[in-house]
Amino acid sequence: MRKDNELLSALTHFLGFLLAIAALVLVVTAAARTQTSADTVGASIFGATLIFLYAVSTVFHLCPRSVQAKKMLQRLDHAAIYVLIAGTYTPVCLTMTSRGWGWSLFGVIWGLAAVGVILKLSDVRIARWFSTMLYIAMGWVVVIAIVPLAAWLNAAATFWLVLGGSLYTTGCFFFLLDRGDASVRSLRMHDVFHLFVIAGSVSHFWAVFALIEQIP
Repeated sequence: MRKDNELLSALTHFLGFLLAIAALVLVVTAAARTQTSADTVGASIFGATLIFLYAVSTVFHLCPRSVQAKKMLQRLDHAAIYVLIAGTYTPVCLTMTSRGWGWSLFGVIWGLAAVGVILKLSDVRIARWFSTMLYIAMGWVVVIAIVPLAAWLNAAATFWLVLGGSLYTTGCFFFLLDRGDASVRSLRMHDVFHLFVIAGSVSHFWAVFALIEQIP
């Protein structure tokens, strides 16, 4: 674990936590105006998983290395990524006009998230590259439904979804470059990873907002 950049890492994701609260309020308010339960439930799950990820990450990075719970918080921090990926898919899955595709995608993504969470929270040792590739695979599993999605998603939502996925994916490579020591190089890699995560979250907020508001 890093020795020197914990405060900076905590501050970046505390900013993400504050933005996540604002995102939850905005998307749920927008969904409430549509008066459809699918929009409201999807927006609520997306916002809640966003808050969960940034809250856990902030607490993990603030927690002193001497505290015994630090290791479990690290596992929970990584597990929260799977939860957020599934939470981001949820508004899309619940509102797709093709119900068969929507529920199939919903089942696949939450099933993969459950596997990822179990692996992270258990004592099973998995390579960093494997869990990172699982993050990326989950993020882009949407391509299996590209045809019905292309026919249904508006241009704004599509743009922000693709941009967010690209930002998250790029951030994953910085995560892999972070070796977990106290070197300046690793410090920079981890902080850049955090910034890409925040940028990806902001992009996906706009995607969900555009989807709910039907922004062309």
